[in-house]
Amino acid sequence: MRAFLVLALIFLTIGCKKDNTTANITDYNWVLKAQVISPAITINGKTSTNYLSLQNPEWCSKNFTYVFYESGLFEFSSNGSLCDMIPNTKSQKWKREGDQVTLDYGNTGGTVVILKVKGNSLIHTSEITSNGEKHALVSTYLASKSK
Repeated sequence: MRAFLVLALIFLTIGCKKDNTTANITDYNWVLKAQVISPAITINGKTSTNYLSLQNPEWCSKNFTYVFYESGLFEFSSNGSLCDMIPNTKSQKWKREGDQVTLDYGNTGGTVVILKVKGNSLIHTSEITSNGEKHALVSTYLASKSK
């Protein structure tokens, strides 16, 4: 019985261990590191499931970054040629509930984005259509210490 209690205590301690890497998403910049598209897509004669590899090196999406502020606001940005055309407003709000981060862009179109927290990553799943075919696009943003 005593051994059982000791084992139960160990498992509870391990099972309840907090993931300190991303416990507070405001401590990090979240930089796009991968985009996987399924099924594979053809752009400029090249076919791949690695969506980033199909993009021009100057395209802004290769440098997408999210920054979350404790005030509940967030920014979405990029660097590179013409990338400063991504507008941010004071109405862009975020909230986190468990492993889900909801982004409300505060625009008239009601744009809302859902991100999933997995370890030191934020995962965004979306859908795009190319030549009449639908593709699932999974974007992975990695935590990068900002402060």
